[in-house]
Amino acid sequence: MEIRLVCFPDNDDAIKFLQLAHDTGKATLNEKNYLAQAIHKDGQTDKARKLLNEVINAKPNSDNLVEDLDDIKEAHQLLEDL
Repeated sequence: MEIRLVCFPDNDDAIKFLQLAHDTGKATLNEKNYLAQAIHKDGQTDKARKLLNEVINAKPNSDNLVEDLDDIKEAHQLLEDL
């Protein structure tokens, strides 16, 4: 099991590093949720919605099933709150 803690004191840094992770094509659903939150905070609501819909429509990885299902549920809530 992999545990990741993400803490960025600066939203611009959060966007920078989470976008780099996303651009690898291997970002976790959790990283995508964090990126969506950061870009929404930056005023990029449409991009945040697109990213959250990407998470919602993702097929959960069987190796990470519980975490992925939780991240999909979180994306639904985040999208609802936008």
